[in-house]
Amino acid sequence: MNQTYKLFKYCILILIIGNFASCTHQSVKKEIPKAKMESTITSQTLTLESFTDIPPEIDGGACYFSNDSAEFEHKKYIYVNDLAKTSFLKINGKLIRFQQTEYKDIKHKIVKIKAVSKEYLLEIEMTDLDKSSYETTRITGTIILSDKNGQSIKKSFYGSCGC
Repeated sequence: MNQTYKLFKYCILILIIGNFASCTHQSVKKEIPKAKMESTITSQTLTLESFTDIPPEIDGGACYFSNDSAEFEHKKYIYVNDLAKTSFLKINGKLIRFQQTEYKDIKHKIVKIKAVSKEYLLEIEMTDLDKSSYETTRITGTIILSDKNGQSIKKSFYGSCGC
């Protein structure tokens, strides 16, 4: 195994474990392409909204997902996660906290996460994991949010995880 692959594998393992307690959040300085992601809404009742105020629970290493690269560049997020078990989405105007219940890493190419709140089930599938710098990984994928009434929304995202 070459040194770069070992380093990449080690970084992914760190992201998986969420062991970033000593990290401090730094802005990603790499220029991000202006690709627009498609989103599909299966229900008009649920809406995911962008937000800029990060909850205090998200400190240090984290994941930040946006609708597209332009929103990401302007720090408008639809999802944030503390690299452990706590995440947030803004649903119908309210910031909702989720607790992770399941994590699956499929051959370092696809990561599937499930999380719950009192009213919602969240499923995330990360399909493009690309190391963008020493401490961050660029990610694209899909968010599926369902409520207890069976209504759901499916949305593509663009984001990053790291310190």
